[in-house]
Amino acid sequence: MMNDRPMIYACVPRQAAAHVIVALAGFLAFILIGVVLLSGPAFPQEAEPESADFAPPTELVDPGISTAELAHRLIPLTKDELDPVAQAWLGIVKSKTAGISERQIALLNDPPAADTSKHLIFMPVVTQFQLALDLALSFGTPPGYGHAYYSQDYIAPWVQVTAPEGWSSEDTERLKAHCNVGYQMGCANRQR
Repeated sequence: MMNDRPMIYACVPRQAAAHVIVALAGFLAFILIGVVLLSGPAFPQEAEPESADFAPPTELVDPGISTAELAHRLIPLTKDELDPVAQAWLGIVKSKTAGISERQIALLNDPPAADTSKHLIFMPVVTQFQLALDLALSFGTPPGYGHAYYSQDYIAPWVQVTAPEGWSSEDTERLKAHCNVGYQMGCANRQR
């Protein structure tokens, strides 16, 4: 059953997604280092002979482990046993950060869109100020650009996301024609 309201499909820019991934990796590293540094044995332990060959159990260096479970599993370990665990996690964080850095470099080397001006340059404060003004004052963008919401522009992406059973490309085109009533007007649910 079709909803009377227009469906809006929002896309996250690739660079914004990369920034979120970097922030999450940094947050995970911060939490992990804090857990390793601040957690100690719950009760004083007797000195054990140092074990230079201690290999951390695989469950302690699994990136899928929750921080709560990791904290509990670290409690019985001694300071000497924590060092290899911390080094293993440091290796995980380094490899993930290297992967993110490589992806960011690849994004920087992506060619700009065909309709991007060759004179466009990024200057941190100036560009953000220009974007803020543009978002607030741009009213005359053509369909498919800027913040001009034409409901037929969102039909194909929603069909791809929801994959309705029995839906054909003819259904998509028919719905686009039905919703082609103009800027911010939604779909026409009355006879024309």
